[in-house]
Amino acid sequence: MRDAPHPRHEAPPAAPVPGRVSVIMPCFNAAATLDQAVRSVRDQNYGNWELWIVDDASTDESRAIASRHARDDARIRLLSNRHRKGAAGARNTGIQAAEGEFIAFLDADDYWLPAKLGRQVAAMQAEQAVFSATSYQRIDARGQPLGRFSIQPRIRYRDLLYSNTIGCLTAMYNQGRIGKVLMPEDYHHEDYLTWLDILRRHGPALGIPEALAVYRRHKHSLSGSKTRAARWQWRIYREALQLPWWQAAYLFCHYAWRGVRKHHRSRP
Repeated sequence: MRDAPHPRHEAPPAAPVPGRVSVIMPCFNAAATLDQAVRSVRDQNYGNWELWIVDDASTDESRAIASRHARDDARIRLLSNRHRKGAAGARNTGIQAAEGEFIAFLDADDYWLPAKLGRQVAAMQAEQAVFSATSYQRIDARGQPLGRFSIQPRIRYRDLLYSNTIGCLTAMYNQGRIGKVLMPEDYHHEDYLTWLDILRRHGPALGIPEALAVYRRHKHSLSGSKTRAARWQWRIYREALQLPWWQAAYLFCHYAWRGVRKHHRSRP
């Protein structure tokens, strides 16, 4: 069995900017949706943010769209990977550059509602939470609603083992308190492994009930394929977390059962 991949932890900047949210947006050939994603950040009611768009060697107009937004708003910065690194590698490029107290994530094909950052920062400050996530809406590639996914008020490590209930587009952690957490770059579901690592080290995450983000599910995406998602879940249990087969089988049965429940619960 190969060594398990683990998120890397680095010290935060010498003095993270208090209250600032560093938004990390990986981008690969997302010209059709990038403008909406960036505008959803620019339209936030909370203005203390910086947006790091990381172009992952796109071959379409993504870089030009990102450059236009960076010229229009000084809070937006564009970084470029010469060779494609994948979502985890692109996110890590942004995380390493992030200067804010908080780090949040938004993929270039998803978007936020205007109250997202303000509501989440206020809740984390009130609860002294180092990690949080929100509920979110789901749409298909054409923008048609697929239902809502609601998150629990507290997400514990053992709960997350059963299934990843934290949408990457809703996650936020306080790098001023726990440092920069870099995602493993050699594994699918890198965000899931990162959330597990943060919860194991720092305790439960705060769940915010409002649906403050919109996730776009593509027909051929990894998360959109139940068979591939199940296969990767099993590999996480056995290879990444190196659980014994009997524990992995127990968790996998719960994962499958919860997947069926989530499908029915989140229908429009």
